[in-house]
Amino acid sequence: MMEKSPYQKARKKVDEKKAFFKHLFTWLIFSVFFLILNFSSPANTFWAIYPIAGWGLGVLLQAVKIYGFPGLGRDWERKQLEEELERIEREEQLKSRYLYLKEKQEHNILDELEERDLKTLSKVKRYWDDDDLV
Repeated sequence: MMEKSPYQKARKKVDEKKAFFKHLFTWLIFSVFFLILNFSSPANTFWAIYPIAGWGLGVLLQAVKIYGFPGLGRDWERKQLEEELERIEREEQLKSRYLYLKEKQEHNILDELEERDLKTLSKVKRYWDDDDLV
C-alpha cells in the first residue's frame, strides 16, 4: 500500500473537520427545533433532552476522534515533550554559563558585565545546587 502524500493527509484532515462542523451545526439547529417542539407541545415531560443528549454524544465522539481528548492526544504529548526539552536545554545553558563565570571568578578575571551576569545567575540557580556542578 502506498503511503499518502502530506497533501492527501492534510486534505483528509480538513475534510474530517469540515464534516464535524457540519454535524455540529446540524445538531445545534435540531436541538433548537426539539426544544421549540417540546415547549410548544402540551406534554408535561422534558423529552427533548433525550435526542439532544444522544445526538450530542455522537458529536462529542466525532470531536474527540478529530481533535483528540483534551490533554491526552499525540499533539499535546508532543508539545509537552518539546516544551520540556526546551526548558531542560535553557537550564543546561544557564548552568554552563554559571560554571564558566564561577571559574573566571575563582581566577579573578571577571569583567563588570560578567559579574552582573553571575549575580543574576546566582539568583535564578534554584534549578541546581553548586554540589550538582562538577
